[in-house]
Amino acid sequence: MENKIFSFDKNLSNYIQQADLCITRAGASTLAELSVMNVPFIAIPLPTSKDNHQLENAVYYKNFDCCWIVEQNYFDEKIEDLLNDIIVNKKDCLKKKENLKKLNYQNTWINANQKILKIINEN
Repeated sequence: MENKIFSFDKNLSNYIQQADLCITRAGASTLAELSVMNVPFIAIPLPTSKDNHQLENAVYYKNFDCCWIVEQNYFDEKIEDLLNDIIVNKKDCLKKKENLKKLNYQNTWINANQKILKIINEN
């Protein structure tokens, strides 16, 4: 199993395209990019984020079964077991990838436009 650990990189999208799984903080932009590229992720929300918004970002995707969340305070004791579970239970990772695709379809402009047209045509 290959892995790549890196800090900020201008070519982040290249790394995302090659990834089967990502371990990341839970900033809105990062999670949106991972989501659009259908890459399941383990979110480690920054506990000091204002109003705990990173946890809220991660919970949004968790509610659609698109990711896993590990709180930073429990990272050391939980990450190894979680990674082992993901490796052994590949179906769960594939399910999260499919759920990301479904979520992204629901949120596309095409879908939004279709809903708007339906409302207009009904009236």
